[in-house]
Amino acid sequence: SHQQKRKIDPGQFFTPHGESAPDLAPKEQDSYIRSYSERTNMRLRDTDPLTLRSGTSQPVPNSTLEELVDRLIQVSGRPEEIHAELDEARISLPFLKDGGRGLTTILSCLARRRNIKVAMEIWHWMDKSNIPKCVYHYNSLISVCEKCKDWRMALDILQWMDKANPPVQKNEITYSAAISACEKSGNYQIALDLLDQMEKTCEGKSVIPYNAAISACEKGLNSVTALRIFDRM
Repeated sequence: SHQQKRKIDPGQFFTPHGESAPDLAPKEQDSYIRSYSERTNMRLRDTDPLTLRSGTSQPVPNSTLEELVDRLIQVSGRPEEIHAELDEARISLPFLKDGGRGLTTILSCLARRRNIKVAMEIWHWMDKSNIPKCVYHYNSLISVCEKCKDWRMALDILQWMDKANPPVQKNEITYSAAISACEKSGNYQIALDLLDQMEKTCEGKSVIPYNAAISACEKGLNSVTALRIFDRM
C-alpha cells in the first residue's frame, strides 16, 4: 500500500558501487553504536596514563573483573560488605592496588549493567580508603549516570569536580558523558549549556559531544536548535 511504501527508507538498501558490492548502507542505531564505540576508545586512550603510572601494561582480566562485579552486586544492599569485598580485592588483585585503571574499569562495567547504587558505594569506599580521584574516575562515574539516565546526578558530579581540592579539570569525555546523560532524558537546553562550557574550556573537540547534543534536540523535538549545532560543527 501507499502507507507501507512511505515507511521504507531508500537509504537502507543503497549500495554505492552496484548490487555486487558489500551493503554499506546505514542501519538502525548505526550512529549510536559508532558514538558509543568512539567514546569507549577515547576513554581507553585517556586512561593509558593511569596504566603507565602504575608501572604495568597488563590488561585487566575480564573473568576476574566480572566475578568481582558479580559479588559486589550480590551484596549491593549492604554497604559494609561492598567495602569489605573491595578491601580484600585491593590486596589480592594487582590491578586494584594503586586504585587507578582497575577502578575505572569496574565503574565502566557497572555502567554497562546500569547499577549506579554499587558505583556510588565504590565512590564512598575510595573516600574511606584515601584513594585519590582523578578525571578518569569522575568520567567513569558520569558514564554510569548516563547509562542509568540520571542526568541530575551527572550534573552533581560535575560540581564535585569543581569543588574538589584541587579542582579536577574536565575534558571532552567528561562533557560528552554528561551531555549524553541529558540527551537520554531529552534535556536539550542543559545539553546545550554543557556544550557551550566544553567549547570554552576544552582544546580538543570531536564529533561525539555534538552528536549527543543534536540527539538531545531530537528527543526535545527542537529541530531548529539541532541545525544550529550542526552549523557550529
